Amino acid sequence: MADYVYSPVGDAGTKGFRGYFKRTKGFWLSPWHDIPLFADESKKLYNINRLEIPRPKQVFKLSTIEEINPLKQVAKLNHDCPFNYGALPQTWDDPEHISRRGDNEPIDVIEIGRDLIRGSVVPVKILGILDLLDEDKTDWKLLAIAESDPLFHKFNRINDVEDHLPGLLQRVKDFLKIIHPRLNETAFDGEFKDAEYANEIIADTHQSWRTLITRNPPPNGLKTVCREPGAAFVAKNEHWHSTVMNRTHITKRGNSPDFE
Repeated sequence: MADYVYSPVGDAGTKGFRGYFKRTKGFWLSPWHDIPLFADESKKLYNINRLEIPRPKQVFKLSTIEEINPLKQVAKLNHDCPFNYGALPQTWDDPEHISRRGDNEPIDVIEIGRDLIRGSVVPVKILGILDLLDEDKTDWKLLAIAESDPLFHKFNRINDVEDHLPGLLQRVKDFLKIIHPRLNETAFDGEFKDAEYANEIIADTHQSWRTLITRNPPPNGLKTVCREPGAAFVAKNEHWHSTVMNRTHITKRGNSPDFE
């Protein structure tokens, strides 16, 4: 995370909380659009650009419809999360995809190693992928292990997970049923597909994202302002700084209700 600074604004557990990101050089960035997909493309190492459920009971998600795409709390769980939960930057599952109906979000990542800190930008190896069908929308769940984890070199394929951590794959699926109460079915008989297939899906959703940021206007109310070359809407640091400062003033007034 040396190149990025995570800047929380407000109190976690309140509806006004936001988590913003900037470079160590000081300018604000979108964690969805401006953090690269790859940490090291030659090694197939991807970035998790933040952690949505870093093992407390608070559920945070990247806001795809707010300026700068900050982290925000969207729910509170009654169960602990048994793994780290995040998403891949520069991916988008297109709801109008020719072969599936995507969920209009970046792809989720389940990281199975040691506890990681909310707001981390963590290089990971992809081990496999699960295809959930949530209200008839595709909701991909990637399984990954962080490069910094002691078990990193023991995991290279989906079968290695069951060999070294027996029962974990089933615990992942059981937990997903808790956080997706509308879940009605899974593809591939509910089994994880291998890393090769997962990498194909990542490449496809990365291309969808590249097309997305060139669209004017963006679909579905999405915010695609960023610093990426070719984007239809280019970020201005002065405007983003004002956005963060305005949020800071709002939360200081103490009018942000807690999550029940």
